[in-house]
Amino acid sequence: MNEFDKLFQEVRETPEWDIEGAKLQITNEIHRLMEEGNVTQSDLAKRLGKSQPYVSKILKGETNFTIESVALIARALNATFQIRLNSKKSASGAQGKEPTLVKNRLKVAAQ
Repeated sequence: MNEFDKLFQEVRETPEWDIEGAKLQITNEIHRLMEEGNVTQSDLAKRLGKSQPYVSKILKGETNFTIESVALIARALNATFQIRLNSKKSASGAQGKEPTLVKNRLKVAAQ
């Protein structure tokens, strides 16, 4: 293992890795749902009763999400919010999947 691989492995073992990964997953799901629903940042801001710059911060991953804020965003996008925690042991045993401590998903609600 070279120095870069060692450094990368050390970073992956930090809490910040899991935190940023969770924020990225949430942000990606919000983007996806906005695209699927043809929802603009302005549209989402209006639905949330917030400003467009606030929505922009969300989409850039520049906010710390709360369960409440993600649930409200999901609702505004006609979706549900689900949290699933996986043990690192079971996640690392999954075929081809990166181990994660927290897996956040927004799932489109059944109509």
